[in-house]
Amino acid sequence: MILLHEPALIFLKPHKVAGTSFEIALSSFAGPRDIITPYGKVSRADELTRRERGYTSPQNYAYPWYRLPFLPRSEWQFAYSRRQLPKRFRNHLPAAQVKQRLGEEIWNRSLKVSIVRSPFDRAVSAYFWRRKPGEDFGAYLDRDLRYLRANDRHYRIGGENCIDVYLRYENIGDDIAALETRLPELAGLGTIFASLSAKSGHRPKTASVRELFASAPGSVQMMEDNFQFEIERFGYRLKDCH
Repeated sequence: MILLHEPALIFLKPHKVAGTSFEIALSSFAGPRDIITPYGKVSRADELTRRERGYTSPQNYAYPWYRLPFLPRSEWQFAYSRRQLPKRFRNHLPAAQVKQRLGEEIWNRSLKVSIVRSPFDRAVSAYFWRRKPGEDFGAYLDRDLRYLRANDRHYRIGGENCIDVYLRYENIGDDIAALETRLPELAGLGTIFASLSAKSGHRPKTASVRELFASAPGSVQMMEDNFQFEIERFGYRLKDCH
């Protein structure tokens, strides 16, 4: 998650959508007052990339120390599961919590940006990122559906869309260019993004989305039942995947 004050922009980061590369690129435009959340342990290489390029590092995301004793138990439980102190802003913080913690004034004046990807393609990408040894695709979908559905909390609050600009993973170069036109202060964002490849290399280039879904009976219907928002809004279909 990133907050820029000038231009006023909030990036809400979903899972498995090239969000880390976009965050690294966007952090190059951040000033001292802006919010940039840190990556987890599995993304230390990405944090190093950001640092080596001289882009703004994580900042302004922590709770003041004097607020820590008064945080709700849920915050401490989540932090304990990650073996860290609670953070006011986290990498994949849901939109509802971002809005609540930033406040109505900042939320309302900021352009809310996120990235969307075909749920069929994203499921295959997540499979090669999170599968257990020997686990087939159908078993993975059954086990990890909650993770796959988690992106909805970055797109909607109370069932209602909260994103102003969706960058489509499949057309992200053109969509970033359109964002630069809308916000000229971000000129060059697309060029920086195109030079990055965070968290790449886990999915074999020969992996076929349609073949994997064909190997798991009932999986297509399960996706259509659980990802209606993306499918209906953006017209994603399995037949359009490779």
